[in-house]
Amino acid sequence: MAVRGTIAVIGAGLAGLSCARTLRDAGQRVEVFERDGALGGRLRTERGDGVRYDSGAQYVTARTRDFKRFLDTLSLAGNVAGWKPRLSLGGANLAGEIAPQDWYVGAPGMGSMVRPLAEDLTVTLNAPVTALIRTEGKWYLRILDREDLAGPFHAVMVTSPAPEAYQLLADHDDAFDDMTRVRMLPCWSVLLQFAEALPVSFDVGSRVSDAIAWVSRDSSKPNRRRKQENWVMHAGPDFSREFLEDEPEDVGLELWREWQAHLNIDGIEPSVIVAHRWRYALTERPLGASCIFSRDTMLGAAGDWCLGSRAEAAHESATALARRVKETLAAM
Repeated sequence: MAVRGTIAVIGAGLAGLSCARTLRDAGQRVEVFERDGALGGRLRTERGDGVRYDSGAQYVTARTRDFKRFLDTLSLAGNVAGWKPRLSLGGANLAGEIAPQDWYVGAPGMGSMVRPLAEDLTVTLNAPVTALIRTEGKWYLRILDREDLAGPFHAVMVTSPAPEAYQLLADHDDAFDDMTRVRMLPCWSVLLQFAEALPVSFDVGSRVSDAIAWVSRDSSKPNRRRKQENWVMHAGPDFSREFLEDEPEDVGLELWREWQAHLNIDGIEPSVIVAHRWRYALTERPLGASCIFSRDTMLGAAGDWCLGSRAEAAHESATALARRVKETLAAM
């Protein structure tokens, strides 16, 4: 396949890096632009003030042969490990069954799962793309707080959450109108760090309360720092929506008090509470197609929101988009 110009990929999460990696391995020149200061998107590992934890996706599973091969390759390289936590339905203080299917986590953090995809790619971090501009058949990117435009690019692939991707693409091609049907939900994620282990006999609790959808002992995952007792809570969508614009400190404390009351434990307080807001975390209503691509404008969009909320859906969507681009370029 002949190289016909550089392709821009917006987003350095699993979808963006999977798309960029597939195109790069096919001989294309690719540049990736990420608005945050780290790779991974919702697979990112948060770091700061001596704290490291997985604020987004807690684990991934593999249903397709392609994604299983992807995880097996990462596992052989030491970037992925299996996790078999003790489960508790309803968050009760008693251990239930071990996870019924294989759960995979990045090692030593979820961000490790995407890092190999970025090898030898040109990735620009802290680069929020605010607009796409077309001039003489080429695409340019306007980046926040930068005077010069990035480009030119032959094609642009956007792997941001659906509402954000639509804002960039809608004015350029009506092929993306169906994205307005996608519905995504927010999620507050809270890290709790304790000096000593909590007196509970499980590692993961789901459907804890109306406010708390998930709790997990982050330090129980492979290759984590065992000297720290780290727990991650995910609020339910109704709570997250209601308190979406509240201060992170208030949200973190509110959710801890909720879980503390649920467990009925007194005299124990976390040494660290850190709350992180995911404005677009879960896909409630997906697109129902693997990706969107327009041959007329050479614009495309992909993400887990195309097929569902799973990490595997992001990978499947992104590789499908890359194949569409490769087929188009080969026919030119």
